[in-house]
Amino acid sequence: MGALTPETHLQKWEASRLTISGAYKGGKSIPQVGDHQRNHTQCILTFLNHHFELAIIHGQNQDGPIQNALHALVCTSNPPSTAPLKSFDPTKSLFVHGVQYIIQGNRPSDLQKTTLLFLPLICKQWFNTHSPIMNSKQMKSFCMGWASAVESVEQTPAVKLATLTVLLEMINSPHWYPHVPPEKLGLLEDLKSVPDSFQPLQNCINNLDLMGVIRDSDNPIAIVHWVAILWPKYAELESEVQEQLKTTTKEIVQNEQTPGSDASRSPIGKCLLDMTSELRKVKDELRKYPTWPPNPAAAPLEKKAEGLRLAVRTLDSIKRG
Repeated sequence: MGALTPETHLQKWEASRLTISGAYKGGKSIPQVGDHQRNHTQCILTFLNHHFELAIIHGQNQDGPIQNALHALVCTSNPPSTAPLKSFDPTKSLFVHGVQYIIQGNRPSDLQKTTLLFLPLICKQWFNTHSPIMNSKQMKSFCMGWASAVESVEQTPAVKLATLTVLLEMINSPHWYPHVPPEKLGLLEDLKSVPDSFQPLQNCINNLDLMGVIRDSDNPIAIVHWVAILWPKYAELESEVQEQLKTTTKEIVQNEQTPGSDASRSPIGKCLLDMTSELRKVKDELRKYPTWPPNPAAAPLEKKAEGLRLAVRTLDSIKRG
């Protein structure tokens, strides 16, 4: 980062005043200062880059200001103030090195937690790229630092959702998935608790390569988790992915079959039971609507019920051989 211009210096002063005020430590949104609310996020990003520079280039401990700035961005809830973040380029060298700096090494737990919550805001620009923004060694180092941070912080619902978002974006990227620690693929099981509309998952389900990526990893249970996640969405899958899912499920079922075992207690058996239970709940909800005239509010439930019926029927057929 070059010498500060008066304008840049003023931005950093304003961002510093906003951030160090501590307003964000209580989870509040960005306070208004004059009529320049739309510029506040950009000011904080400038402030953040400034402290990345002090930490990386000048070797100063900037954990506190960096955490406050990241927390400010995470807690921002006012759409006008998030607009500058959408146009911000988080792939610039200083910013990339700054994020690498705080996700790796022995950083305070609060800073690591805030970083995990921040990463979903930039993950599309980092992971969903035509060319990787880091070399192979740097990507591996980042993934190891990310995995370590996930292990070291309290897994609140917000942290879990942020972790799953980043995990899915990484394994959905041909550049990043080879560097994801295999043990972290076990987190795929947590996807059972996310909403049906969880966009990072929707982005992944029709990736033809992803089934093989997870199956060939060094975590054999990961493919079982992924299959269990895909079956309730069977009707949404493209035909080629459906065929992949059926083939992989048949392999899992064959490996599960042992003399005297209870098929209903196997992972695939439990998946079938869970879908049957969910189908029953959807049917119960549908009964609250009159059959005539058709109610538009019931349409999503009818579509879900139809998809679950198809999935249950298909999976039951596979289990029965």
